[in-house]
Amino acid sequence: MKKLLIALAILAILVVVYLMGPTPETPVYTQQLPSVPPIEHIDDYVAQHEAQYHLRKDNHAQIIWADSTGKPTDYVLLYLHGFSASWMEGDPVNRNVAKYFGVNTYMARLAGHGLMDTLALSGFTPESAWESAQEALMIAHSLGNKVVIISTSTGSPLALKLAADYPDKVAGLVNLSPNLRIRNAAARILNDPWGEQIARLLYGKGRVIHHHQQEASKYWDTLHTPSALVALEELLETTMYDTLYAKVKCPVLTLYYYKDEQHQDEVVDVSVIPEMHKALGTPDSEKKYVPLPTPGDHVIGSSIKSADYQVVEKEVKAFCRDVIGMPVKISTQQAIL
Repeated sequence: MKKLLIALAILAILVVVYLMGPTPETPVYTQQLPSVPPIEHIDDYVAQHEAQYHLRKDNHAQIIWADSTGKPTDYVLLYLHGFSASWMEGDPVNRNVAKYFGVNTYMARLAGHGLMDTLALSGFTPESAWESAQEALMIAHSLGNKVVIISTSTGSPLALKLAADYPDKVAGLVNLSPNLRIRNAAARILNDPWGEQIARLLYGKGRVIHHHQQEASKYWDTLHTPSALVALEELLETTMYDTLYAKVKCPVLTLYYYKDEQHQDEVVDVSVIPEMHKALGTPDSEKKYVPLPTPGDHVIGSSIKSADYQVVEKEVKAFCRDVIGMPVKISTQQAIL
């Protein structure tokens, strides 16, 4: 009996020590949108902002104008990339959709991303990611009237929150492989007590990522630091819930790789996507999720990683045209899908 009591006491002490362990601070997401310059100065504004950072080549945020006039377009595309990625994560789908509709486009760069390897993901927190998305939304609005957000992976939680918090500023969402929940259940401990310390024990300075495609290392980070991994999980757990989804009223399209249980997205948990769509406040006729069997990768809109970005592009164009109501700006022959 005495040994049992001692064992229980030790167990109780261990539980207390665990529960008293360090955890990330609860994020405070500001609702105040930033001010940005008018359209005639927005190019310089973006360039000056990006010049402050030591970025890898072609990882910077950029504006792609519909034409040489630099005038606003009725619709604007905003692209939000995912964790450790860049705007190339959605290329060429993002650019081709913009050309198809003849609209101005803003390719955003989230805080801490695109940096030289020694600085990988430094400064990435739930709050900094959110503030990046807020600024990106306002930059996009300086380029035209109605903003449609195309996002990939972790860009999608930010896009959903933008649509929920600022419904008058988001005309539609296109989510590509949305990261509503990481597929690896072990990720859930990252923002629990001692989570970051455990990650440091496992990965040291960070988890090294080896991309199958040589080109990918130019546009994706190859080191995921423990602090960034904790921040990612904290972002998801403090934003992705049904009450937020219910505040989204705009048209929503979600596409993801799923063929069968053995062939599906290996990064995010796609089983929660139907639940998210059910919880959306969007009318049933304006929301759609489509499992795609052919891309073969988490990054479905990229020519670098996807085996079939063309089917993604086709679905996105059709939804933006037929549901959101974006007018096509190219010849009738080319417009036929």
